[in-house]
Amino acid sequence: PIAVDHSKFEQFMFYTERKTTEYWTDPELVAILAGGTCRYAILPRERYERMRAAAPIDRLPVLAEGRINRGTFVLLGPASPG
Repeated sequence: PIAVDHSKFEQFMFYTERKTTEYWTDPELVAILAGGTCRYAILPRERYERMRAAAPIDRLPVLAEGRINRGTFVLLGPASPG
């Protein structure tokens, strides 16, 4: 499962065909990641920059980053083994 910012929730849910959980606020994102509901998260670059030092986001590496329409988004997730 992947946590997706509300601004792109439907787009990611549709195109990735993965189970997704929508979040609207910083505390919701933290609760989803800390509670183990999702191991991955897609968030706007601005939210990532604001929260990058906060747990549990500080423990998740950036796996990908890219532009979608007019925004830049970051994919966070557990580091791959190896």
